[in-house]
Amino acid sequence: MVHDLVPEGDEVAIHLVTQSDSETCVRQAENLDQMVSTFNGSRIAFTWELDHSPNFHARSISTDTGWKITIDRGLDLFQKFESGPFSIEQAIQECRLTRGAEISYLRAE
Repeated sequence: MVHDLVPEGDEVAIHLVTQSDSETCVRQAENLDQMVSTFNGSRIAFTWELDHSPNFHARSISTDTGWKITIDRGLDLFQKFESGPFSIEQAIQECRLTRGAEISYLRAE
């Protein structure tokens, strides 16, 4: 979505702050590092970090244009779907069902 909104020739930085648990941290780091690689060379500079504070729950995405996006359930918005070579949900994100969530867009100044 952000990639489609950034005009050709412009760049935007996205920094994800999230948390992980011991069971999923390796796979999560691999997936997030893959996202970093995917955006490398595009108009989006994507970075991430883990917040290790014990009371951390909120996740956010901050842009260098002054916007902060908070999602009350983190990035886990989608309901489970069948994956595979013929899965429309896997191929087209807009076809995935979502879970209930609140998303807030804040102007951070």
